[in-house]
Amino acid sequence: MKRFVSVTLLLFLLGCATPSQTIPQVKSVATSEGTPAGRILGSIGEIVRTWDKSKGTPVVVFDLDDTLFDARTRTQSVLRDMVKQPEVARAIPDAVPVLAYAPLEKIHYSMEDTFSDLKITDSVALDKAKDHFMRWFFSNAYCAVDSPLAGAAAYVRQLHSQGAHIVYLSGRDYPRMEKCSREALAKHGFPLGKKAELLLKQKHTEDDFAFKKRAMERIHKLGPVAAVFENEPKNLNLLADKFPRSAIVFVDTQHSPAPDVPTPHAHWIKDFLAADVLPQVR
Repeated sequence: MKRFVSVTLLLFLLGCATPSQTIPQVKSVATSEGTPAGRILGSIGEIVRTWDKSKGTPVVVFDLDDTLFDARTRTQSVLRDMVKQPEVARAIPDAVPVLAYAPLEKIHYSMEDTFSDLKITDSVALDKAKDHFMRWFFSNAYCAVDSPLAGAAAYVRQLHSQGAHIVYLSGRDYPRMEKCSREALAKHGFPLGKKAELLLKQKHTEDDFAFKKRAMERIHKLGPVAAVFENEPKNLNLLADKFPRSAIVFVDTQHSPAPDVPTPHAHWIKDFLAADVLPQVR
């Protein structure tokens, strides 16, 4: 089924926004032909670059897992380390070489889908993998190894250098994942510090959606939200409802099996490789 996405018309009302007012809007119409990522990313970059900073600071919100970082790389590392354990190797010998060399394209959101694609039918192996995943995937021990999506770091850096306030809004939690989150961001050159902040859950037991809904007021106080980037349709739609004049960007990587679909106003991208279409910093 063809996905209907948005085509940016580059019609902006620049330089007139304050945190209490509306922001320049990326206007769009529906098309079945697809939208070049460069047009979307370039339009957002142009909004930030030409923003009248005396009227407030434009805010750009990014999720982390499967939005800026490819979370499959963490799952891959967790599985590879699991099968190195002697007791695991003895318990599931047939699955060990398959999991040790599982290619990235066969790693999926759920462990059941991953095992199905790898053609592993051993239920014991699946149970061990799920237990190991839940113990280590959400931990400081592994998220520092995350690989960013192509072009993501350069794109975020450029928006930040042109004056955007960057918010990394993630369902990760501070106790288990703050350290590795900061390490991964710094390692790959994402901005952190002044006008680039990390917002995580205080407790891992809090629902991601509830946390992000609660964070909306804090983000709203930072300035007009120019754009939001998310891979989870439910979270994306929450942001779209809260910031209706923002550019809403759905990062089409992997997401939970929840039935939600992205708002029809969302722009679709798979990575940030077209970031080089942005005007250069002067």
